[in-house]
Amino acid sequence: MPFSSSTELPRLLLIGDLFTRPSVASNIREAVRAGVEWVQLRDHDAGEEIFRESAVRLADELRAIREDVLISVNTRVAVRERIGGGLHVGLRGPAVPEARVIVGPDVLLGASVHSELAIDPDGADYLIWSPVYPTSTKPGHPGTGVLKFESMCLKAGVTPVIALGGIIPERVGPCLDAGAYGVAVLSGILGADDVGERVEEYLHSLSTEAGI
Repeated sequence: MPFSSSTELPRLLLIGDLFTRPSVASNIREAVRAGVEWVQLRDHDAGEEIFRESAVRLADELRAIREDVLISVNTRVAVRERIGGGLHVGLRGPAVPEARVIVGPDVLLGASVHSELAIDPDGADYLIWSPVYPTSTKPGHPGTGVLKFESMCLKAGVTPVIALGGIIPERVGPCLDAGAYGVAVLSGILGADDVGERVEEYLHSLSTEAGI
């Protein structure tokens, strides 16, 4: 199964939120130039046509920069089928078992979880837990903290868990120590003054802490 093994998944996932906006797409391209190997295309508010056209265009651009870049699509099953890559589901989109039937056994499938009660891989190749730390994308949420995240990783068993939410380079180590396979980043990269430099900081932290 392509990308289903934890040894094949990149350790750094860039959540390309609002990628339909030209300025965000530009930063995503810069991040891939700097070494990001995995991008998730997400824009909950975009209409189907805008999402599809923007995803097709950006996917072509990213693959021109890095031929082997892994691209996942958030919830939009038809768009994932159009551009290839993986599918990510959560509160929106089909449930994991339904999504697995739709995409088949050989497509990377991930799921977001925000509660220990929801920890059931059920066919997902990886899980994203958020928010670990306070983050601007979830105002008013204090973050679950590293100890609860560690408990979640244990319950997930062999399924790779990716930490999301307030992950700055200095927090990569504690997340990996708690059992994370890798980290997912949104504003930490897309909101940086120097996207390339910021990507290098994350990759350095991952290389140092995970020995990769």
